[in-house]
Amino acid sequence: TYIAALAYVGGEQESYQIAWWDVTVWSYWTHSRKTLEDTLHHLRRLQVRELVIDIDFPESIAVRDQITQSLSCLVSMYDKPGDVDAMLRHVFGVQTLTSFGKALEWGRQYAMALLCNYLQHIQPHALQTIVRVQYDARHQDVMLDMVTMRNLELIASQYEWSKKHGLLGVIDTTATALWARLLREVLLHPTQDMHVLHERHSHIADYIARTVDATKVQDILKHMVDMPKIVSK
Repeated sequence: TYIAALAYVGGEQESYQIAWWDVTVWSYWTHSRKTLEDTLHHLRRLQVRELVIDIDFPESIAVRDQITQSLSCLVSMYDKPGDVDAMLRHVFGVQTLTSFGKALEWGRQYAMALLCNYLQHIQPHALQTIVRVQYDARHQDVMLDMVTMRNLELIASQYEWSKKHGLLGVIDTTATALWARLLREVLLHPTQDMHVLHERHSHIADYIARTVDATKVQDILKHMVDMPKIVSK
């Protein structure tokens, strides 16, 4: 479940900046795209619940209407603070933003400031526990639209639209809600990064070779509470 913000950076570094808050795991992310089409595709992939657009966004009304039709989510216009860096330093309780690295560089700080400014008014408690902001660098992910997901029956089968018989429902034997969400994330955002794929296959092979230990770990995890879900309430 995501609440996202969209800002625009013009000039030689023209780009579209996205920041979002994952309500379920209480994490913050930023991302950049070069074209509006790619930006909309990324937002569709995230399946954002709510999107706030910078009021200074070029042709903001037309873009808002296009996004509303494309994403089927709540879309509103909002203003980012006058002094972006000062606002973020205050929210994060730091003297400099350098420790956040790429997450708040190259214009991504504008989207994050817009998101924080918006959350201050609708959910101020959301800003009380920010410990880090992550830069989403998954450029090698395969971008799947909703039609492709439906045709591949990733979430639900085309027979009665049953989630039980979709691919996720068939393979999901996770012991916790946290890992169930991670499995869904991996399934809906497949990667082309061979290093990541080899690493995942290596982990799977290790668990298959040590089934007794894997079962013990799973039994322990069953008693793990869903802290991000609890904290978000």
